Amino acid sequence: MQRSYIETYVEILKTLAHYGPLTETHIADNANVNSSLLRGYLDYFLAQGLIEEQRIGKGEKSQVLFKITKTGFTLFQYFLGKTQILPNVEVESESVEAIPYQTIH
Repeated sequence: MQRSYIETYVEILKTLAHYGPLTETHIADNANVNSSLLRGYLDYFLAQGLIEEQRIGKGEKSQVLFKITKTGFTLFQYFLGKTQILPNVEVESESVEAIPYQTIH
């Protein structure tokens, strides 16, 4: 059974919340998303302010990492919609403490 767009969005945001910042390849692997489709999702998330790019290094050896923003983390929490505790994650240079999720009614 194929995942819906929303399920894919949540999986990508969850991957970045738990493991980010990550390269495009690591996001594709961890979120189980086809790498040819992932670029479109990332472009959309960037345009919406849900993630941001981080360049590491200079010249040919530079690497692009993606990290979730506060807005992206908030949206992820909303869509998750079940009681769960996340580990501390780094978001926009601020630590986001483990937050118990409340079921959304």
